[in-house]
Amino acid sequence: MKITTYICDNCKTQDTTNKIDLITVKIVLFDHSSPVRQSQWCRRCLASYGLVGIQEDPKNPVIKIEPSPTLEDLIREIIREEIQS
Repeated sequence: MKITTYICDNCKTQDTTNKIDLITVKIVLFDHSSPVRQSQWCRRCLASYGLVGIQEDPKNPVIKIEPSPTLEDLIREIIREEIQS
């Protein structure tokens, strides 16, 4: 029996079920004197560098945390409440 292991070259995440989505990343320098560097990265690594967005998995939803209000937002809310009452 042959088992294929998929490995992200950046974070070294391994998967044997082919559920990891590897994308080829190529680095080419403008002077063309150095060889082209190529590696396989997972979507999570690409998203951490801002290269591609992560599609949400319906089985494991991402919990989005609301940012806490800034001091300026709190002051504005207090002023609005005072004006209305």
